[in-house]
Amino acid sequence: MPDDVRLEIDFEAVEDFYTGAKMKAMLLGRGTDVAERARAAAPRRTGAGADSIQALPRTQGGTHSEAQVRVSWARIYYYMYFHERGTVTLPARPFLVPALLGI
Repeated sequence: MPDDVRLEIDFEAVEDFYTGAKMKAMLLGRGTDVAERARAAAPRRTGAGADSIQALPRTQGGTHSEAQVRVSWARIYYYMYFHERGTVTLPARPFLVPALLGI
């Protein structure tokens, strides 16, 4: 590298990029898209478990407060996990992972 080239990284600006309002809004928008696809593909008997699937913003604490979005169903509909992953007697019928992958 030539001697007259200098690289300076503005770590504060990088941190602002990852934790800023625009990033959080973009992530929540993408999470909402995934939640809608998952709701549409989820198994339904009453539809309550599928209808509870939503995207929720969350922040991972620590040195960096990274913006995250969690897409899942309400805790009382825990059985949705068994449909997603399968059991010994219930074959897996994935809907959340394919929604995330856009399949």
